[in-house]
Amino acid sequence: MKAIILSAGQGKRLLPITEDTPKCLLRIDDQTIIEYQINTLSTIGIEHIVVVTGFKSLKVENYLKGIYKNTSLDMKYYYNPFYAVSDNLATCWIVREEFDRDFFIINGDDLFEGALVKKLLETDPYPVTVAMNIKSTYDTDDMKVVYNEKTGKLQEVSKLIDCNKAKAEAIGIHLFRDEGVNLFKNTVEELMREPSGLKKWYLSAINALAKKDAVNVCNITGFKWIEVDYPDDLVKAKELIKDIIVPTCNVV
Repeated sequence: MKAIILSAGQGKRLLPITEDTPKCLLRIDDQTIIEYQINTLSTIGIEHIVVVTGFKSLKVENYLKGIYKNTSLDMKYYYNPFYAVSDNLATCWIVREEFDRDFFIINGDDLFEGALVKKLLETDPYPVTVAMNIKSTYDTDDMKVVYNEKTGKLQEVSKLIDCNKAKAEAIGIHLFRDEGVNLFKNTVEELMREPSGLKKWYLSAINALAKKDAVNVCNITGFKWIEVDYPDDLVKAKELIKDIIVPTCNVV
């Protein structure tokens, strides 16, 4: 099992604090966002970590290499040179050679507790599993989800879904297992051959697989998580991590 963290973006909605610092390196108390992610994954036994960078890539790589150089983690880094002109389908395409075993894709701005990831791992094996959160109302910025409540199969995931039709929101953590590994890889490659490929989200690949009945959902409502997009989210994140104990990785 490996985790692929997509951290290519600058985080423009957090300007000016991200003017020279990638969003993933913003500090929440004593750790950066990406440290919380990596350390959380390590506590549940995921030690193969792939980080895809873009904005200020060397700053991210050098920082993480310094932090984790004496740990047992297997860290790899990829650079997306198209980060400024593309959406994250291209970021996945850059790292497609890493789609060689069961893996997670995790958005680089998510903070979450380890128990949430364990819940995903404990779901019935399915090619692709989307972590979703259910709430009372949804807005235009939510990555909204429509799914079959009887079968648990995903029907669609998109920000463009009508807010009144949404049944949940995707939180940016996705699990690919068995045949889902190659299904996703092949679909990403197909979509990137289209003229519009650079401007697509990787969730367009998941939507394509949902039409083949290859995607189910996992309800993580009640688990602790937050997506950091706006300045207010940084304040909320500081409150959230008070309830999440994330030790640093063991030095070897």
